[in-house]
Parts: sequence; structure tokens; C-alpha cells
Amino acid sequence: MEDKLRTKLKVPSKVVAEYVKFLRQGVELVSPEKLDPRTCRDPNDLVVLGLVSPGDAKAMVTGDKDLLVLGRFKGASIMTPRAFWGFSQPED
Repeated sequence: MEDKLRTKLKVPSKVVAEYVKFLRQGVELVSPEKLDPRTCRDPNDLVVLGLVSPGDAKAMVTGDKDLLVLGRFKGASIMTPRAFWGFSQPED
């Protein structure tokens, strides 16, 4: 994540460090729930989607087109890093 924020999104290193610190403070380990294989196009994504409910996720940030095409899953918005970056910035 750190590398993608810096290289792809050109987020300043100081801001990346703040995001990483914030994320590490709020980490909670959960086990994925089992989902119907028809839930998404790529069966490898089932484990990721299976973390939404146990983790009480509000958003999933990904570049995976098979996940992005869903838009939402069990109340969580599925968005690109760029969209999340804009979504998470406070308004002036």
C-alpha cells in the first residue's frame, strides 16, 4: 500500500507515513466468512469479500476490476485507491 500511494498516486511520503500509522493503530484480525462461489467473477476474490462482514468494513480499496465491478458488497463501498483518496480528504 505504501509503495502504491507513493509511486502511483504520488502521495507525499509524510502523508503516507501518517496513513500507515493510522491504519496500524486500528488493526483487527478477522477470519473470512465462506461465500457462495457465484458471489463474484474471480474465485480468488472470495476470501477478500469474505472479510467485509467479519471486519465490519465500510470500504474496500482495490484496483482489482473483478471487485470494482461490484461497486458495493454487504454495505461496503468498493473503490479504487484514487477514489478513496478523494473520498477520505476533508473539505476545506
